[in-house]
Amino acid sequence: MTEIDKLLELNYDECVDFLLKKYGFVPGDYFLDLECTKKNTKITRGKEGLYIHHIDEDKAILLSTPAWARKNSFEYQKAHRLVYCNLLEHLVLHIKIFEYPNNKKILEKQLA
Repeated sequence: MTEIDKLLELNYDECVDFLLKKYGFVPGDYFLDLECTKKNTKITRGKEGLYIHHIDEDKAILLSTPAWARKNSFEYQKAHRLVYCNLLEHLVLHIKIFEYPNNKKILEKQLA
């Protein structure tokens, strides 16, 4: 069984925990300012083939985009709400978001 197979058997939170154990914690916030205009270049690991995933993307979309990030809690940009992943793992995380939608997000759509 590959790691991707294993991730596909887990739920979203379990996938995040697995990746935190695999790659370690992200050492800084995604944006350096409350206006979400300055990305933190000191936390990237692109040379290792790793991306940063916002854990709270199950609650809000496009959190790496300044315009959308500003519409949400800055807490979503904090280091403890980020996880490293490779491209396939990132895809699995988004599959999990689709499979297990956040109940709060569904309720907000129904009320809108």
